[in-house]
Amino acid sequence: MKSLKALVVDDDEQILARMKDRVLDLGHECDAVGSVYEAEGLVQDNQYDYVILDMELPLRYGDLPSPAVGNQFLNGLRSRFKTLPIFVVTGKEEKYMDLPKDAIFFGATAYFRKPVPTTGPFSLEAAIKKHVIDPLSALNVPDKWLSCEHDGMFVIWTSVAQNGTIRSYRVKSHSIRCNILYSFLQHIPNDPLISHDDMRKIGGWSHDDYFHKDHGASKGVIRSHIQALRKELGLVLTYAKFGIEVAQPKN
Repeated sequence: MKSLKALVVDDDEQILARMKDRVLDLGHECDAVGSVYEAEGLVQDNQYDYVILDMELPLRYGDLPSPAVGNQFLNGLRSRFKTLPIFVVTGKEEKYMDLPKDAIFFGATAYFRKPVPTTGPFSLEAAIKKHVIDPLSALNVPDKWLSCEHDGMFVIWTSVAQNGTIRSYRVKSHSIRCNILYSFLQHIPNDPLISHDDMRKIGGWSHDDYFHKDHGASKGVIRSHIQALRKELGLVLTYAKFGIEVAQPKN
């Protein structure tokens, strides 16, 4: 049986070494580099089964890393390799708030925050098993039922219910509601619970506004957005103690 081969790209040498070790522990071959220039050369000369990619990358060794460089490389990979699993692993959401939605927009298969869990259903290893080792098992998993398509100043969001019902919802790009949906899309493949802190950051809401002076998130400013997404896309959205759970519509 052919051994699987991965490409890891991260400018942090310690993280790069740890990621390579994780790939090797899976019994896969691995090339690990710290710049887009090196990665481009390897992509031209090798056939990879999956890629693990940081989003803040330098173009060449010694250059300052930038999310724009990572976005461009991700977009190029996705344009050339339509079905290649690409796992984005990054830890700079506090500095770059658009990283999660940009990763999804430019074609990431799944998105992980550093440090990435090493075990359990939301680990990088579990995602590799689902999308690389046993891809047929991923055909009907939740990350396939919510999608988006850009249309100028708007984004067309589509949901597919378990019974096949298709719904579409046109939302203004960069609006709070659109960014909430990007967050859902980012979380669904790995962890369907979006924390209340993350939701508050998306809207720029204070604690009192979000929780309506401690009466609960279901009474706060997020309520109208949740109601609209339930109505327009049929999303099953549940207020939980630590966040909001997202699930596929049943019908």
